[in-house]
Amino acid sequence: MKNKLLFIAVGLALNLGAQTPLSSSNCSLTLSVSNEEDGTNGVAVAYNPTNNLYYTIFAGNAEYPIETHTTSGASINSQDANFDCRGLWYNPTTKCLEGISYGNTGSMKFLLDGTGKIMGTKESTFSYGMEAQTVAVYAEKKKALMFVEGITVSFFKPGKAKAKTLTLDFPSDLNLNTNGAAYTGVKNYELAILEAGGNVVHLFSAKTGKETGQVKLNTKDMELPSFFNASYANNLFFVFDVNARTWSGYKLF
Repeated sequence: MKNKLLFIAVGLALNLGAQTPLSSSNCSLTLSVSNEEDGTNGVAVAYNPTNNLYYTIFAGNAEYPIETHTTSGASINSQDANFDCRGLWYNPTTKCLEGISYGNTGSMKFLLDGTGKIMGTKESTFSYGMEAQTVAVYAEKKKALMFVEGITVSFFKPGKAKAKTLTLDFPSDLNLNTNGAAYTGVKNYELAILEAGGNVVHLFSAKTGKETGQVKLNTKDMELPSFFNASYANNLFFVFDVNARTWSGYKLF
């Protein structure tokens, strides 16, 4: 009897762990940016699971804001980033927000207090050799930084100059926003890239580079971006509406 119950429990665990893409997705969460003027190129949404907070940031100017949001979407703090960002994520090991600068020539840690409030920054200098505008994503399961340029995906261990690369296999006529690529961590669907104008997120295997799924985003009249303004955090794929000044999050799985 015990063996039978154990078999059932293992089966249930395996079924719960196997995630498959949705066919379509509605907006599950909206993060409102309180700063109404500074920044039109949204770089990233980051999620801090310890304090249950989201952070959003823009590219283009060190004086553009980094904002802190509750899980209801409200902005509870806005301050100058002091960093021209090209990637932002929460690192559970360091318990800090981390980011890469324009040109991939340096990195920054946003130091957090026990409530998740940004208390200061710490900079370092290192180049991964990517193009100036290429956005970095933290692939947590790989403990690596991911960059996508064209059809090439590069994974770097932090502070290391040599990368493991992967070639994506997709039709050349697709207008994919590779500068807003995401790493989901879901097996066989690790990479998520938005098709601008197509309201579709394409999913790829990090092992083979082949497309493994598609999720249609029910975005109504929103014009989906071809550069920047896409991100992934806390199991949600976010797109930024420049006019409404909001990040809209959609479940993919």
